Amino acid sequence: MRVTELTVIKNLIENINRTRERFNETQLKIATGRNINAVSDDPYVANSVMSLRSMISGNEQFQKNINDAIDFLRATEDAVDNFINTLTEIKTLLVEISNPSRQPDYQTYANRLNELFKQLLDSANTKFKGKYIFNGTKTNVKPFNYNESTDFLSADLSNGVIKFEVNDGVYEKVNFTVEELFGGREVFDLILQIKNSLRDRVRPNDLLLQRFGEIFDFITSQASNVGALMNRFLLLQKQIEKQNIILKEILSLRQDTDVAQQAINLQRDRLILESAYEIAGKIVQKTIIDYLR
Repeated sequence: MRVTELTVIKNLIENINRTRERFNETQLKIATGRNINAVSDDPYVANSVMSLRSMISGNEQFQKNINDAIDFLRATEDAVDNFINTLTEIKTLLVEISNPSRQPDYQTYANRLNELFKQLLDSANTKFKGKYIFNGTKTNVKPFNYNESTDFLSADLSNGVIKFEVNDGVYEKVNFTVEELFGGREVFDLILQIKNSLRDRVRPNDLLLQRFGEIFDFITSQASNVGALMNRFLLLQKQIEKQNIILKEILSLRQDTDVAQQAINLQRDRLILESAYEIAGKIVQKTIIDYLR
């Protein structure tokens, strides 16, 4: 008879321990807000959760790369806009000079052209976050250097491509070079020739003006490529953001706990424990009395 009672007590204690473990697990789930707090809780779900977290982390890095690319392209757009605005002023000035009915003050025009020329150089030498944006992979090298006293322009240009990773193994070009956007140094050399001609009080020849018009058309047409690439990155930004939202929703379904349901479970386990303790107390007390008898 006593063996049977000891067996009952043993089973009761085991049940109490299991309930206490479940009670503690439920408390942990409520405290952390997660169903899975260790791989042993559910190895399959735990591996799925770790995989989702890895994908989300990777996407967040891609988001950062895309945001950096968009900032870089915005700086490029601003510099190109400034360049074209200045170039348009130069074109207007050259139209005035080429008007045969006018007798312009060549020196005044030469001085004005010189200032606009330096503005063009400033745009071509634009820096973003300490890097020259139009000099390919030579981001630490200034594309153009102009010595005004000797009227000498030197150039150290690179056509290197800079790419950012925007998805697993997918790289997108983010930069435009002087060669791509401005046709190299020719436009600057042309303006210098025209300026020097004006300083010599000679009207620039038609071939120079014609070539300038051709380069002007080329540069304005190339500028649209910056906007097109910007739109490409804005689309990628939306795609990655949408993908991450979906991944986070799936992760939440896999790992997040239903706090309301767990609160019900906690209350249930508390009542079970209290009842088990009460029953255990009565059984143990009865067994001791029987033993003393």
